Amino acid sequence: MAQRPGRPPRHGGGRRPAPRGHVRLDRRHRRCAPRRGPGADGRRSRPLALPHPPPDQGNPVVNRIEQVAVLGAGSWGTTIASIAATNAAATIWARDPDQAAEIDGRHTNTRYLGERPLSPALRATDDLVRAVDGAEVVAFGIPSRSLREAARAAAPHLRPGIPVVSLAKGLERGTHLRPSQILEQELPGHPVAVLSGPNLA
Repeated sequence: MAQRPGRPPRHGGGRRPAPRGHVRLDRRHRRCAPRRGPGADGRRSRPLALPHPPPDQGNPVVNRIEQVAVLGAGSWGTTIASIAATNAAATIWARDPDQAAEIDGRHTNTRYLGERPLSPALRATDDLVRAVDGAEVVAFGIPSRSLREAARAAAPHLRPGIPVVSLAKGLERGTHLRPSQILEQELPGHPVAVLSGPNLA
């Protein structure tokens, strides 16, 4: 077959012959050819450089909470207090001295939870000041109609800046404020959180 002018003739198969001493790698093998490992060329490989951790942004370190107080011995407050007692020293406050004595002695709250056993580590008292003394977190499981009064009574005895948690539901009569808003008003300087669950069913 005639070749185009100025173009060298092709050899069989359309490939140019390889020079002497040169080994041709098929394109498929070339893709899969293993790379030389570290030190294969006689030079020491550098260790892998990991990125530096980001600078401290000033976020506070969260330490383990050792002491918790729950104010209000209804079904939800008692449940939260019993769970907390499995991980920290927990004290629940009840208005009724007999109810506090039952929780502290028998580890039951028959008025709200029947004979269901509570954590044996849970302590109970009808003394509000004693309940919150030294607490690192205070949860308010008090109905919204009585929450402001309880928060106001507890305020002078809370450690500065500790978080407080609302376990209550509903709105305050007259103001229509949520329980968390009541706590914000009565406990300035304390971060407020909300924990909900079956109490809102």
